[in-house]
Amino acid sequence: EGTAVVCAGTTLTYGDLDRRSSQLAWHLRRLGAGPEVPVAISVERSLEMVVGLFGILKAGAAYLPIDPLNPRERQSFMLEDCGAALLLTQDRWAASFRRAGLRVLCLDTDWETIACEPETKPPPLGGPANAIALLYTSGSTGRPKATLVEARGFLNLCEWFRAVCPITEGTRALLGFAFSFDAAFKNIVVPLLAGGRLVLADPGPFDAVDVWSAVRDEQVTF
Repeated sequence: EGTAVVCAGTTLTYGDLDRRSSQLAWHLRRLGAGPEVPVAISVERSLEMVVGLFGILKAGAAYLPIDPLNPRERQSFMLEDCGAALLLTQDRWAASFRRAGLRVLCLDTDWETIACEPETKPPPLGGPANAIALLYTSGSTGRPKATLVEARGFLNLCEWFRAVCPITEGTRALLGFAFSFDAAFKNIVVPLLAGGRLVLADPGPFDAVDVWSAVRDEQVTF
C-alpha cells in the first residue's frame, strides 16, 4: 500500500502499479510483444508513463521511449529504424502516430479494455542477454543512433547505482529531466527497486520553478 509514484497531486501505490502493469503486459503479449520486440512509448510525465514502462518490461519486450514533444521527423525515424509495430501513448498525442503498420494503444482512453486482463504478473520471457531497451542518441552526427541495452547490463547498472547513491526505502527521488533521456531509465527504476518514492515533475516543458515546487512540496531527498 506504500506510495510508489507521485505526479501532479496524483499517486500510485506499489500494489496498483504491479496490478496495472501486469494487466498491460498481458495485453501487450496478446498484441505480439515479447523478447526482442520493440514497444514504443510516447507519453507526457504521468502515472501512465510508469505503468507503461513496467508493462513493457513485464511483457518481455524492449522499451523504446519517444518524447511526444520531439519533432515529427525524429519520431518517425525512430519508429521506422527499429521496426516498432506497437506504440503506447495518450489520447492527446495519438493522432500524430496514426500510420500504416503501427498499432497505437492509448493508456488513458483504452484502459477499459486493458483492465479486462489478469492482474497477476505474467511468467517471464527471455533471459539476461535479451534486449530490455532501445535508446536513441540525440543525433548530433546527423542521424540518431539506437543503443541496444541488454537486461544483464541494465541490472548491473541498477545495482551499481544503488551501491553508490543513497537510495533506500525512505528515498523520495525526483525525475528531473525528460523520460526519453537515456539516464531516465535507471532513475525511474532504481527508486522503485529500493522501495522508495518516485516523484515526477508536472507534465509539459521543464520549468525551474515547477521543478523546485516539486522538490519542496514532495520533500524530495534525491
